[in-house]
Amino acid sequence: MKSETRVLTMVVVCLACAAAWTATAGETDAAGKAALADPAAQVQELVRVAKDPQADPKERQKAIQGLQQLRGKAATAIPDLLELMKPGDRNYNSYVRAPAREALAAIGAPAVEPLLKVLADPERSEDAEQALGRIGKEAIAGLTTALKDGNSLVRKGAAGALARAGKAAAPAVPALASLLKDPEGEVVAAAIAALGKVGPDAAAAVPALVEALKTGSAQHRVAIADTLGMIGPAASAAIPALVERLADTKEAAATRAAIATALGKLGPDSVAPLVTMLKSENEEVRWNVALALANLGEAAVPGLVAALADTNAMVRRYAAFALAKIGPKAKDAVPALVEAIKDKEPTVRRNAADALGRIGPAAKDAVPALIRALEDKEHSVKLAAVNALGLLGEEAASACPTLVRLLEKASASDLRWTTAEALGRCGVGNTAVVAPLIAALKDENPNVRWAAAQALVRVGEPAIAALREAAKDEATKHWANYALEQMKPKEAPKK
Repeated sequence: MKSETRVLTMVVVCLACAAAWTATAGETDAAGKAALADPAAQVQELVRVAKDPQADPKERQKAIQGLQQLRGKAATAIPDLLELMKPGDRNYNSYVRAPAREALAAIGAPAVEPLLKVLADPERSEDAEQALGRIGKEAIAGLTTALKDGNSLVRKGAAGALARAGKAAAPAVPALASLLKDPEGEVVAAAIAALGKVGPDAAAAVPALVEALKTGSAQHRVAIADTLGMIGPAASAAIPALVERLADTKEAAATRAAIATALGKLGPDSVAPLVTMLKSENEEVRWNVALALANLGEAAVPGLVAALADTNAMVRRYAAFALAKIGPKAKDAVPALVEAIKDKEPTVRRNAADALGRIGPAAKDAVPALIRALEDKEHSVKLAAVNALGLLGEEAASACPTLVRLLEKASASDLRWTTAEALGRCGVGNTAVVAPLIAALKDENPNVRWAAAQALVRVGEPAIAALREAAKDEATKHWANYALEQMKPKEAPKK
């Protein structure tokens, strides 16, 4: 009997798929239509298998998927699918409940009202929310009305469905904004999330969000900050309120961090207050403020350049850090960063060197300052300067003699391998760097040997003869052969 059911189900599912394809393709041929089974009969048979508790769960799943393929033609199955959406054991939830939810979403508009009613059922509310969200535009009007329902579970589910609908939920923004005053915290949280998913089109809700930021719970304030960030520059009117919260030392660090992140998405008007907050007493807040400034990109550079001259070392440190994160777009900061390499605080010098490297070739005027930094007493500063020179590439060719001496004398292995890497980048085609790099193939540290081999590959043609000689030496042959192999012309892939 199960075998017969399986065969019949597969046949009906195939017919359902064919019907869906034909409708999509605009089939009007009478003979073609006649070849398809009656949709009502298909639905009846698929529902029978889907509801059969004795049927194999996978066969029930296939039957429900057949209903999904029929879309609006399966509207008569809505009551049955709603019933199948009730929770069961693990197998049932996977093979029956979840597919039933997807089928209802595929049916679309005819399923909206029945699903709205199910939002009040604690056992099926979340499934109904998901299905309504998937339906999207056709469900927005009904969901907007449901936001005013007397049942908090319905209001929460409606807001959740609107969040899943994303930008399509823009017409519901006024109603969602009103929900920010709801007495139920979960409803408020769902409304905040929905406004964020709408994005810039939710700008009309900014005043309500600002008010909720002042009066809401700490948990809601984090969510509000996230939502304002998702709305973006259209929420710039919220900057003063966010800055006030950011400066409040009684506010939880996690909330302040979320607020800093949001400010980094609201446009250039956030720069000045964020730079001021680099003086925060809280490390997590300073870190997130710096990341927010970096997120603002080129617009933050003037403010960060000014911050490099601040009397507070923490401000200078994080300003250089933010400029490093901005990278090439921070090229106007090069002169100030060159000065920062002389800062009395090692962390400022290190971050300044790192920033110059990340800016790249546009920071070529910093090469002399970076070469001087190779003599810094602080290991971290010296390491950052070496790495920066490598990132400047051939623009830092004048640093090669100093880097060669450092490679030969450095006691720290991380400094030796970073120096070898830098020589490979700034010493392309330079015969003078070959012999020191060949010698580094014998280094006691495997990372240094690997870095030297990679550097010789980048140096190119001038290194080939020396590598061939090194391949004859037992101590260097492994890495020499590796480098020579890497330098071989690559064959074009066969067609």
